[in-house]
Amino acid sequence: MRNRGLREWVKSAQIIEKPTHGWVHCPDAERRGVEDIFELVNIDEHCDETEKPCFVFDCDQERWDGIDVYDTIQYALCNFYDDAESQITDYEELKNFLESWNKKQNVVQYVANYTRIIVLDSARFEKFLNGEEQ
Repeated sequence: MRNRGLREWVKSAQIIEKPTHGWVHCPDAERRGVEDIFELVNIDEHCDETEKPCFVFDCDQERWDGIDVYDTIQYALCNFYDDAESQITDYEELKNFLESWNKKQNVVQYVANYTRIIVLDSARFEKFLNGEEQ
């Protein structure tokens, strides 16, 4: 997504006032060698004043589902014979333990949502949309 393509993408995005979960994606951050997803309140740590973007994309929060008992057993037995799973005992006990353990986990990540943007500098944003600013 560079310049004209990015501009067209941004024109169809919904403008929101603040990030949904506090995290944003800066479209040109990787080019500058910095993290592209960060908390908006920390933008000064990721961009100096001359590099601040005129907009950023909002981020969605993805939660880790935890460990799946079936997948775990399949993986653990992948080097055993085909019918090894039939000899597993107390499957329900393991399943109940993992379900309980999974509920305690709070692993999240943030991923760019290219349908929502936060405008940081309205004047520069208008210039960007009109092709006047790269």
